Parts: sequence; C-alpha cells; structure tokens
Amino acid sequence: MIGHAADALYVPQLLASVDGAFDYLIYVDTSKDKAAKQAVESWAAQHEAKLRAYDLDDWPDGFHFGKARQFAKEKAEATGAEWVFWLDLDDVLKPGAVERIRMQAEAKDVDAWGWIYDVKGTGRFMRERMTRRGHGTWHRRIHELMHFDGGSRLKPDNDVDVLHMPKNDKSNHAAHIKILWEELPNFGPNLIYLAKEHKNCGKLAEAKELFEMAVAAMRAEVVDFVNQIELYNALADLAKLAHSRGDLLEARAKFLEALAADPQRREAYFYLAEMACVQKKWKEALGWIRACNSQPKPAIPLIEEIVYDNFSLRLHWRVLARCHEFEEAAKVCNHLAPHLGEIDESVQNEREILDILALA
Repeated sequence: MIGHAADALYVPQLLASVDGAFDYLIYVDTSKDKAAKQAVESWAAQHEAKLRAYDLDDWPDGFHFGKARQFAKEKAEATGAEWVFWLDLDDVLKPGAVERIRMQAEAKDVDAWGWIYDVKGTGRFMRERMTRRGHGTWHRRIHELMHFDGGSRLKPDNDVDVLHMPKNDKSNHAAHIKILWEELPNFGPNLIYLAKEHKNCGKLAEAKELFEMAVAAMRAEVVDFVNQIELYNALADLAKLAHSRGDLLEARAKFLEALAADPQRREAYFYLAEMACVQKKWKEALGWIRACNSQPKPAIPLIEEIVYDNFSLRLHWRVLARCHEFEEAAKVCNHLAPHLGEIDESVQNEREILDILALA
C-alpha cells in the first residue's frame, strides 16, 4: 500500500477487509503528516501483522506514485513472497475476497491477476492487482499503470471486488491536469476520470471542459491507440451535460458522435429515442429503438445495459402504439409483461389495452 495523511480514516476498514489474505504488510507513506502511517502501525500492532513501513515524502511536485508503487513492490518481493497485491488506502475488499485471493496464489499457469474495481460515479472495470514475483513494473507519475512483458500470463477474476471510497473534496485537480498533459498517450482516459470526478462534485462547467479536452486528446495523432470505450464515455457525458442545460441540438449531435465511436453501446440510442418522443416524432423514435435492438448484445452486459434493457422494452411498445403499430406493440408487451408486471402492475393494464387495440 502507498498512502498519505488524508486517507488515514479509511485504514481500519481497508485492513479489516483484507485481513488473512497477506503474510507481510508493506506500507509506503508519501506525506509529511504521518497520520496514515500511524494508523497502519496501530492496526498492525493490534493484529500482530508483519509490517514493514517506509517514508517517501520528500519528492518534487508530490506526484511520483508509480515509483512509490514500484518501490513498495520491490520491498514486498524482497520478503521472499511469491505473490504481491496492492490496494490504495481508500479501497476496501468486498466479502469473500480473502479466500479468493488465497486460491489465486495457488495458480500455476497465471503470473498476474486482475480484479474488478468498483468506483462510485465512474463504473466497474478490471485492474491489474496481484502479480507473481518478477512480473510487472509500475510506471507513470499519477493514475499509475503496470507494464508487463510478453512472457507474463494475465488472467481476470470477476469474483474479487475492490470498492473505491472517494471523497468529495478534490483539491488537487490543477496539479493532476498539469501532470497528465505530460502523460500522453494515455492522457485522454485519465482526463475522463478527472472529468467524472468534477461532474460528481457538481462542477459541471469544469467537467465539460475536461471531457472536451479528453475527446481532443483521444482523437489526436499523438495517441498510439484508439480507446473507443473511453471516447464513447466522454462524448456521451458531454451529450448528457448539454441535455441537462436544455441544449437539445448539442445533446443530439454529441450522442450521434458517441454512436459513431461505439455503435454497440445502446444508451445513446435510448436518449435519442426519448428526445424524439419529447418532440412527438414517433417514427424517428421507433427508428432509434429498432436500430438499438439490432445491435448484438454483449456477453457480459454493463449495469447500464441492464437498466436500458428494461427502459427500452417499455418505450418500445409505447412508441409502437403511438405509430399505430398496435399488433406489434401487443406482441412486445405480451412477451415481457409477465416479468415486468411483477415490478410494475401498471404494465398489465397496458397489456390489456394493447390487446384490444390490436384486435380492433
């Protein structure tokens, strides 16, 4: 673990969640105030944990966390441990993870494990978390990443969840942005992360500026990869911000750009359909719904996909009815009403009305 004073309050919850998964606890403190270090030392003493704590607090700019992680990783491997895993102080493992981690350490055909990272307001994604000794090297000054050579065997595990507990106070954005400008080609996705933090804190103008910078960065020639997922996310968030301001023309344009970036993400279709409904353009709305339904569904859907599935099905038969396609509307409603009716009894009323209209 690396940490600093501001996250001291999270230490007991984090270490309680991970107790039993490790043999050595390696902690690197990156601030002059030692509140977090003292919290770690106190917990280790109470639980008789083998702790090795280090201070790395006299760095220019205060941001060299990739080096700090690499320093901690090397100190951990120096204990003779076969496996090393990392957590931030403002993380916590969800129940069941300790047993799972111990099982992962028995693997013979894996050199690095990825775990699910659940970040409030940002989403769930896979991050490298646990590595066999000698595999993986940390780099970058902020929003650190691990580099693996071609011989490392990586495997994800969806059953280990790490929950991030963010604070609302984001006082270091200016320093972050300055550093991220120097971090191309991964600049765009990192700016999206910062933009979402601004959005979640209600700083909408700043969020809009950051999303626009992220889009520009990911479309620039200097970027050596095309990150369609993050490009879609940035454009969709820009569209939602425009929609919240009442600027429907810009919202529509950004949603169309988002679809061009990733046509299989179905959220934008539903926003476009709903906007058409508000303007009573029922045929256009039906076109967006049908275009959405023609996209292949992902094997493991995102949470948003499940939410929009429910929303789209209800919208589908209602728009069909508006277009006087009563027979098709009744078929869609009858197909799904038995399930949705358990959630919303009003669906049964719609089902009966649509059956009457279809017969007529």
